[in-house]
Amino acid sequence: MSPMNNFKVVTIIVALVLLTSTSLLAQREAPAVLQAMQDAANRIVALVNDQDAAGLEAMTAEGAPYLDEDGHAPPVTAWIGRITGGDVPKELAISHMSDQVMGKTGWVSFNYTINETFENESVALSGTASVVLQKSGGNWMIQMVHGALEQHVRAVAAQD
Repeated sequence: MSPMNNFKVVTIIVALVLLTSTSLLAQREAPAVLQAMQDAANRIVALVNDQDAAGLEAMTAEGAPYLDEDGHAPPVTAWIGRITGGDVPKELAISHMSDQVMGKTGWVSFNYTINETFENESVALSGTASVVLQKSGGNWMIQMVHGALEQHVRAVAAQD
């Protein structure tokens, strides 16, 4: 092989090693970043179950909306007041979490069940929610919450 061909082969090998090592490093970092989305979802659950409206508001960006299945977009603070308010605490549980992070923005989606008391009756509601977060300093701040009640979605689908 000529010296020029040797140089090309070495250059290609070095480039492949750098690309592979960069890719492996990104793969190692990704679980920690995705864990941040799951931690945020679990923190929301803990704050709701503790009726800690101030804690939820502290992790919410100013002006963040809550989008419901009807397309309404009230401030997320209205949702926080409803979900943490009342004399009897609500019991929120989540499952089937999915998440993704793209730079300083991420989302987490999950199924939920919430048990609450309505007019002295125990009511169990279930649905799907998605939360968009953005990293601000060292914290992930809620930018938007979307929630859809399974019961409502089924009724709308039946009308179609």
